[in-house]
Amino acid sequence: MIKNIIILLAVISVSLTFGYFFSQQNSSKTEIKETKDNTKLQEKIWKKQNIKIGDKNYEIFVTETEEERNTGLAAFENIKDNEGMLFEFPEENFYSFWMKDMKFDIDIIFLDQNKKVIQIFENVQKSSYQNKENHQIYLPKLKSKYVIEIKSGESKKNQLKVGDVIVF
Repeated sequence: MIKNIIILLAVISVSLTFGYFFSQQNSSKTEIKETKDNTKLQEKIWKKQNIKIGDKNYEIFVTETEEERNTGLAAFENIKDNEGMLFEFPEENFYSFWMKDMKFDIDIIFLDQNKKVIQIFENVQKSSYQNKENHQIYLPKLKSKYVIEIKSGESKKNQLKVGDVIVF
């Protein structure tokens, strides 16, 4: 009888351990990091993809959820010159962007379903968003399926122009 109870407890313990492990693997998209003053900071772990703009390779953060699309690069204090963010939408449409909560200036590149550049907004200023009533909206003239945000000035450095195709 005691042997059966010990086996049952061992099975339950192993089951709980595996259940906890797999729930953490599937749901964990954040990690806790210690800051200099020992406070805890939650940092998002973003899916990344490599793309090429002109002759330069970029490591791009990929938005996968509506929440991530709404936050965008505002989740970052700054990015490197070879980093950016990719927004992929379910279908071509008129998608607008703004600079709410942004901490640095960016270039916004709108692409059609064939990944061809249809419009570029260069040097979009973080200050273009003052408040909910007073802000600039960046809306392309044509429908887009993808939008890429990169550090301000990168479009010009890569001599990117309307009609170019971005490989990813």
